[in-house]
Amino acid sequence: MLEKLRSFYKSRKKREQKLLLVALAIAILFGLKTTVWDTLSGMEKQLGEEIGQLEFQLEHMNRKVARHGDLRRDFQRLSKRINRESDLLLPFDTALNAQNHIIQRLQQLALQAGVELKNRQPRPVRDAGDHYQIIEVQARLRATTRRWAQFLYLIEAHNLPLTVSQLSIRPSRSRKLARQADITINVSGIIRKPQETS
Repeated sequence: MLEKLRSFYKSRKKREQKLLLVALAIAILFGLKTTVWDTLSGMEKQLGEEIGQLEFQLEHMNRKVARHGDLRRDFQRLSKRINRESDLLLPFDTALNAQNHIIQRLQQLALQAGVELKNRQPRPVRDAGDHYQIIEVQARLRATTRRWAQFLYLIEAHNLPLTVSQLSIRPSRSRKLARQADITINVSGIIRKPQETS
């Protein structure tokens, strides 16, 4: 076949030979261009699809990162809330433990303030919503105004979150104790309800 092409080419005039060479060169260039173009086109299409997939994955990851940031902010906000809540709660797991501690603390503070503590009595535990209980202890005492004021200050200023929830003051009827008063106070605090075990 190559021999036939050679003889066909040589049988032509110079001008026709040049035209045949130019036509052959154009055909070769067109074939190369088509082959290269198709290859590049296929590669471009494939790269476009891969870039599209990568962009989709990047967007997906950006959404995950944004959610992670939201979760981190939510976690920090809840941690702060829990810490604030913990500062308002007595650190005891049962009402009995909390009541006993309040009674002991009242005895210590009465000694510190120079108050005569006559009686300490736990009050019934009250619910404060689904998760909390109010623990209350009633105490009766006798003291001068300055001393019972000091006693009340010590209760409220103590590092445990205790509150004087009720206060009743009666002047002493005895002439001997004219500068003193009989005082009844209810001191309360809040604990988290004990977890019910199944």
